Amino acid sequence: MKNKNMAERYLILFLSLSLLATLSIRYMTAAGSRPRLSVVPADLERISKDSGSYFRKIDINHAPADELVMLDGIGPELAERIVEYRGSRGLFSVPEDIQNVKGIGRERFERIKESIIVR
Repeated sequence: MKNKNMAERYLILFLSLSLLATLSIRYMTAAGSRPRLSVVPADLERISKDSGSYFRKIDINHAPADELVMLDGIGPELAERIVEYRGSRGLFSVPEDIQNVKGIGRERFERIKESIIVR
């Protein structure tokens, strides 16, 4: 009787482990077969037309220096100059006003004008 009881316990243990292994394998294969979302260039073009830009524009009146350095051609020193200019002369009225900051000429402005905004 004791041997029969022990055999039943081993059988239940074996079946439980088998069930657990089967469920684990099914879960892992199902997770791997889920469709992955991807963005293709056509989507980016459509998004760009809908939103006007791939990236959000930086508000040059309120952005800190560490955000201004994300603009093309604006390094830490120039970003600090922009912040100092705002502090001493007031906010920019239009994006073109950023050209009044020493080091930002017409060429540099042309590179960043699509990335900036004045609010």
